[in-house]
Amino acid sequence: MARLGITDILHRGVVYSLVGLSGYAVVMSVLIHRDTMKRGREVIAEREALGLPTTMVKKEERTEEVEKTLAEQAQAIFRRGNV
Repeated sequence: MARLGITDILHRGVVYSLVGLSGYAVVMSVLIHRDTMKRGREVIAEREALGLPTTMVKKEERTEEVEKTLAEQAQAIFRRGNV
């Protein structure tokens, strides 16, 4: 059997290192995804326990609600005669 040269040994080391790094990246990606999903479920469960909404409110709807609230507060001031 022929003896391997130093470049062949170095090349194999680099290739095996890259294969190992790729495998590590795949495993960590799966673990991070699972952890993120678990934390999301915990947050939803916590919000449900507190009676808070679990879905996102559209920005337009929120802005409209704020404008209505501010308008009602302004009208209440005029009705009381504080101005």
